Amino acid sequence: MTREIQAIFFGPLPSCQVCPERLSRYRQWICAHCGEVTGEKLTPETLRFLVLRALIRAGYPLDKDDLDFEDWLNLGRIEEAIATLPGGAGFHPARHP
Repeated sequence: MTREIQAIFFGPLPSCQVCPERLSRYRQWICAHCGEVTGEKLTPETLRFLVLRALIRAGYPLDKDDLDFEDWLNLGRIEEAIATLPGGAGFHPARHP
């Protein structure tokens, strides 16, 4: 998840649709072993936590019981990953192309 977060913030994310290997006869194997983080490969879990983070930053009132313990830990991991990026916790992808 941390690698996905970093890729999102340093975006734009590449697309599998423009990959030169998409026309290869070995495409399935190549795509399965590709290390590139693309929009098509973002996990639903990562997207969910990014939405939760956006809601919290916007002031949505989440109580401590609204999420389970593991969800809070994952949100903390996301914040730690973002804090290590240039600009720290204030880093915003729209301001850093």
